[in-house]
Amino acid sequence: MRGYDAALLEYNSVRPLLPSGEFRHPDRRFEWTRREFAAWCEGVAARHGYAVSLSGVGDPHPASERGAPTQMAVLDREMP
Repeated sequence: MRGYDAALLEYNSVRPLLPSGEFRHPDRRFEWTRREFAAWCEGVAARHGYAVSLSGVGDPHPASERGAPTQMAVLDREMP
């Protein structure tokens, strides 16, 4: 089993102190949308024989429909 996480680009707009175009964490090189993260995870899983499960990490913003601020993927090896 492998795990991956992604801070979500689309969540940044609900953070008033975060300047436009900046990342939430200084160690990040990029941030994805939910759709981009899901597509990447599904592609990796399909190419390498894994099943993927996506879920949110963290509390959703109360005034937003964006869901959790971070996404998590767990990839489980599919056995024949």
